[in-house]
Amino acid sequence: MNRQIMPRVDKPLGTFPPVIQSMNVRQCVLLALLVMTTAVGVFAWNCSYAATFSGKLVKVIDGDTVEVIHEGQARRIRLAHIDTPEIGQAHGQAAKRYVLAIAAQRSVQVRWQSTDRYGRTLGEVILPDGTNLNKQIVRAGYAWHYKDYSSDPSYAELEEQARLARRGLWQDDRPTPPWIWRRDRRNATEPSSRTDFKCGAKRYCREMSGCDEAVFYLRNCGAGYLDGDHDGIPCEALCK
Repeated sequence: MNRQIMPRVDKPLGTFPPVIQSMNVRQCVLLALLVMTTAVGVFAWNCSYAATFSGKLVKVIDGDTVEVIHEGQARRIRLAHIDTPEIGQAHGQAAKRYVLAIAAQRSVQVRWQSTDRYGRTLGEVILPDGTNLNKQIVRAGYAWHYKDYSSDPSYAELEEQARLARRGLWQDDRPTPPWIWRRDRRNATEPSSRTDFKCGAKRYCREMSGCDEAVFYLRNCGAGYLDGDHDGIPCEALCK
């Protein structure tokens, strides 16, 4: 019995949709470029945050600094895009109380952007209901848009809305921005002409002879632990 041998027909690996089959080379190249550009844009958007993690917000240091427990460790978070009054200035305590009221002991998501020079995680905190904590603080009138470190226009808009509505610190006619307050405090605590200070084993403010020595330790001995709130002023009780 003779077996009939059928001619082999190679099947294509895939079939393009008719609309693509009808395109010429130039049109195909333009389509490929469009797809690549879109993909890069989506990738860049997704990478605007270095990482995202979840945890419980267990501590409020001040209006723009909190601590979140993640994988058993406390991570200090500096809220990005905003600057709230320092604890020692007007509205500083009010800003802290506001954050305590809406975020303390909540399970949150942290959109981590980077790490600042103090080793703090810099990012945005998202509350369980989806509220962006950073933006909510500005919206409530307890923070400025920190324009030296943020170009996000949405924060500027929220600040303007809060100012016009005279919410929070905007009830004052001329509230002092915290960066101005910190600068003035630093100028007020310039070290004296004393030259007999030496770096040693002192680690606590109670061991300092006064503000001058505390400032010397901070600026010359790497004693960043004397400036717990990172405002450039060591030992707040001494350097009033």
